[in-house]
Amino acid sequence: MKIWDVSDLSFEVPNGLGGRLAACRVPSQLAGASLTRRYRPFRPSPDDFCEFRYRDTDFIILEMFGDNSRFLVAATDSPSARAAVADVRTAFAAATWLGSIRDAAR
Repeated sequence: MKIWDVSDLSFEVPNGLGGRLAACRVPSQLAGASLTRRYRPFRPSPDDFCEFRYRDTDFIILEMFGDNSRFLVAATDSPSARAAVADVRTAFAAATWLGSIRDAAR
């Protein structure tokens, strides 16, 4: 999957075949990650639709303006943030959106 690096603490992924559900599914499959807020289909939601914690770092996934071709995955700054961002980026790069959708529907 194509990934665009924005900064040391953030990157963008395509809002492709799976949409918000699949984007929330990727961090939920990381060992040690915990979702603190996830997207709920068919309910109004803000631009930031998913929050999770991984390796003592808080992350947020958002869709700028609620209608964009990319999702921004960003981390708060912490001592372990850069290593955590690298792991999360690797998980998104390896994700297959259609597989994520099928898993999210179960």
